[in-house]
Amino acid sequence: MNLNTSKTRTAEFNKIGLKKFYRKLLSKNPTIIDVGANKGQTIVFFKKIFPRLKIFAFEPSETYKFLEKKYHNDKNIKLSNVAIDKKKGKKKFYYHKFKSYNTSGLSGFYKINKDSKDHIRLKSSERNKILKEINFSYSVNCMSLDDIFKKKINIDLLKIDTQGNELNVLKGSKKLLKSIKFIKLELMLYDYYEKSYSISDIDLFLKKYNFKIFNILEVQQNPVNFKTDWIDVLFYNTKTKF
Repeated sequence: MNLNTSKTRTAEFNKIGLKKFYRKLLSKNPTIIDVGANKGQTIVFFKKIFPRLKIFAFEPSETYKFLEKKYHNDKNIKLSNVAIDKKKGKKKFYYHKFKSYNTSGLSGFYKINKDSKDHIRLKSSERNKILKEINFSYSVNCMSLDDIFKKKINIDLLKIDTQGNELNVLKGSKKLLKSIKFIKLELMLYDYYEKSYSISDIDLFLKKYNFKIFNILEVQQNPVNFKTDWIDVLFYNTKTKF
């Protein structure tokens, strides 16, 4: 293994792959919380690595019906149709009707920004059509993770993909954070939504609870505006061993 330069170290890391990466970091039969489960992409990925894992998956959108149909007989997958936020209550949840490879994955608490300067399709010839097919809403029930996990539980990984609401999820998990080893977040750097939180907002909050950035797992670049759209960041709890 050639580790003499940063370039060769990165090449060796890419050879290893994410499956070996997570096997090294997480326990043999990990417990995972999946906030924003969407169509179960995270469930599928981790079940291939850890067949006997336990996942608590939360998805307030219509795709919950798909998850329930697919996993209702799996005792290790606990599904919930509530939205995770910083406190219990009801909030507007926005969804969209335009065609995309995963339109349901764009749903969340924040409206799509009609004045976006970064989003390619909102600047295309399809703009007027798309603008008529976004930001519909309905009310969803919300709970915090601290409300749900009142008893002590050890969590290997908390994954959050909530289209800009990640910090509020964390604010509702202050008690639970001490029992979590890793947190995986999708952080948006573009103006796709009317509101989102910056990486510095997240980093400053998590530092109070002994978390540091461990890895940048994915970077989604935009070839049109030469910016970064979003990144997947993995934080680790410095008070835990792995």
